[in-house]
Order: sequence, then structure tokens, then C-alpha cells
Amino acid sequence: MASYASGTRFYSLLGATSGRDIPGIIGSRFFRQHVVELDFDSLVVRVRDPRTFRPPRDAVVVPLDVEGDIPYARGWLTTADGRRIPLRMLVDLGAKSTLLLTEPFIGAQRLEGAFPSRVESPLGAGMGGMTRYAFARTPLLEIATSGVPLRMPEALVGLSVRGTLRSAGYDGLLGADFLARYRVTFDYARRRMYLAPRVPVPPRV
Repeated sequence: MASYASGTRFYSLLGATSGRDIPGIIGSRFFRQHVVELDFDSLVVRVRDPRTFRPPRDAVVVPLDVEGDIPYARGWLTTADGRRIPLRMLVDLGAKSTLLLTEPFIGAQRLEGAFPSRVESPLGAGMGGMTRYAFARTPLLEIATSGVPLRMPEALVGLSVRGTLRSAGYDGLLGADFLARYRVTFDYARRRMYLAPRVPVPPRV
């Protein structure tokens, strides 16, 4: 009963911050057992058999470290003072921003003074309750791929404040604002994420 009650409180927090009722969450085991494509234009999730799946030809391949069914991507953050800092990012569809940085990473890389112009704001809710970040622009965010890194100039980055992100197991969350730029396919069996160009759906006449 305790776990159910805490889950109920979590869903109510998500509902209040997302504007809709959240009946549940699709977990990592589902992603481990299937290839999952997210089509943000059609608002459709397509589920495929990993044994017969063929990657989309027009997609960029992002290698993933899958540890305990959790996917991590690699990249680099360039600061205003010219530092190019390696990143280990948890790929998180529930994170609303492009990149959210943890407080241990912020402290270790001395990033408090690297973003003098920033705005603190609530973003949503997590298992610990409401979340808050200080948002700023970074000169460049790069995502490691099997070829040339994906480059995002002037990316919006959220710096965790007030204990929102305290994990030392990763440097940040690569969130939905980045992923929604593409048609995203998660292939845990091959430890890859495929990012294909979005194809807008024609308006109905």
C-alpha cells in the first residue's frame, strides 16, 4: 500500500505540472524488450520486434550506454570561457528541457560562475516533489554520434538548484525538448538511439 500511495502522489504531481491526468508510466523493461519509435508529428508510439527491425536510413546514430535498463548518451558542453566539458547524460523523456545539469557536476566543473545571466524557475515534478532550475544559454551543446557530433548552438541549459538533481551517477538529463526535434527510435538491444528528421503531417482539409 505504501508504494501505491507514493505512486499516486507522484501521478498527481505530474498531472498538475503537465496539464493532463497521468494514469501511469511506461517503464524501462518495455523498452528493453522492444524497439520503440516516437513519432512526435503523428503523436504515435510504434513498437517493433528487435529481431526484424531495420534502422531508418535517414537517421543519425547515437550510441547508448545501457546500464540497468537506463540509457546514457555522451556529449560535450562548451562554456562562455571556452571550456569543452565532456558530458554523460541520462536520456530522459520525462525531462521537459534540452539539458538539465546535476548539482555534483555543476560543483565539480565550477559552473556556478560560468552562466552569469540566468533565470530560476520551476519546471515540473519528480519523485522528490517539485523541481527548480536556473536556466541559461550555453554557447554550444554537442551530442556524440557514430559520425560527426550533433551541434546545438545557444542551447538552453537548466542548472539544478535547491537539491533538485543530486545524482553523481550522471552529469545531466538529455530531455524531451531535444528529443522532440526528431523522430526518435530506441534500440536497447543494439545500444543505439536513432534520430531521424521529423516529417510534418499535412493538415486535414
